[in-house]
Amino acid sequence: MSGSSDPQNNFDAYYYQHGCGLPYERNENWVEFFQTIADRIIADLQPKTVLDAGCAKGFLVEGFRNRGVEAWGVDISEYAIQQIHESIKPYCRVGSITDSFPQKYDLIVTIEVVEHMTAEMGKKAIANLCAHADRILFSSTPFDFKETTHFNVQPPEYWSREFARHGFFRDVDFDASFITSWAVFYQKSNRPAHLLAYDYERRFWLLWKENTDLRELNKELRDQLRDKKQVDEIIKADIVSIQNLLDANSAGNSQPLSPAPGPNSTLATAFQQLKDSISQFLHDKETVSGQTEEYKKRWEALEKTRTWKILSTFSKLKTRIFK
Repeated sequence: MSGSSDPQNNFDAYYYQHGCGLPYERNENWVEFFQTIADRIIADLQPKTVLDAGCAKGFLVEGFRNRGVEAWGVDISEYAIQQIHESIKPYCRVGSITDSFPQKYDLIVTIEVVEHMTAEMGKKAIANLCAHADRILFSSTPFDFKETTHFNVQPPEYWSREFARHGFFRDVDFDASFITSWAVFYQKSNRPAHLLAYDYERRFWLLWKENTDLRELNKELRDQLRDKKQVDEIIKADIVSIQNLLDANSAGNSQPLSPAPGPNSTLATAFQQLKDSISQFLHDKETVSGQTEEYKKRWEALEKTRTWKILSTFSKLKTRIFK
């Protein structure tokens, strides 16, 4: 991590205790989280050598090493490096990810690091990463502005533009959301622009189609609910009118309603039928309301996930790349 003239003050014991949400220490939650990430990366990308750029306390390096993958780590925080498990200390060092690395790697992973750097240093870091690997797993929060050490929070398209300057483009078919919902897998590519455009448009169309279909479904459910609410109001008004008639009839006739045929029994029967219809209507309305709420939740979840973010990213990035 890097960001100020004295990063050791930014990323000391206090930061790791209070600046990462849950205390960033060796416990079951953090170790298991990074072991899971290591498992997925190994299964999906099968790297032989990995650099964790901004490794903090080395949990991901440890996960790789425990699974037989040669992995190294670098981090600006002297405190964090001192906390690394003895078994992997030889493989992690204090340093900036803007400085040249000793070798090239099959894969570089950098998780929530560059937002801690100034814009200028962040661009320098990306250039350095791109010079030392052809595949990069990258994650940088696009919206956490509250953290005091976040100097350069940017949307995904910003980082995609910077990687594109060095010939790296998003693998649109690789889902990196097992790291964070905004994580991206970039690969160096010499493919001609028309093939890049094909991939981006192919993925963009699938996401756009999903988006528009969900919007249409949401609109249909809203329309159904609105229609049922209108019917509900009409029925309620009829209930009031019938109840008023019944009350008026009762006031003018001290005898109880007779089950024999007649105006009173007919009115009572109609009233009961109406109540039964209302009961069924309310049941149907609850069913539709439940469906509407379910799709609303799915829609809100979609807007927060990788699918929604990629839509806007693709539309902006393709314009910059192919204009």
